[in-house]
Amino acid sequence: MYEKNITYISTAFVSILFIIILIKQPLNVFDKLFVIVVLISHIFFYYSLYYNDYHIINIIHYTLFISLLLSIFVKNKYLLSICLSIIIFIQILWIICKECILNRISYIDYGYGELLSIMVLLLTIALSFKLGFIVKK
Repeated sequence: MYEKNITYISTAFVSILFIIILIKQPLNVFDKLFVIVVLISHIFFYYSLYYNDYHIINIIHYTLFISLLLSIFVKNKYLLSICLSIIIFIQILWIICKECILNRISYIDYGYGELLSIMVLLLTIALSFKLGFIVKK
């Protein structure tokens, strides 16, 4: 099942990047908490994928969306870049798969739709502008 491989690899990649940023970058309190919460959610996500715990996968599905919404308050340009990349990656997967790949893993009926696509597109635009203003400084 390639969906699990994609999620394992992409989550591991993001986890590694977040750990590097946590160690190497000066972060404000919100950014540190953001990274720590995301890393903890990744641990639960790995567990849920390995043991096929659909209940936890569904919770992490919500956690992913909420954390991406909260990323609008992140100040570190590297964290913002990663969050923006995640959102773009998810949108590409939506286009390719015609649904959220987590739906295929946990057999849930949400995580992809017109309204959500519009909201994520607007979030992508907002994060892009924010990152642009931070980099321009």
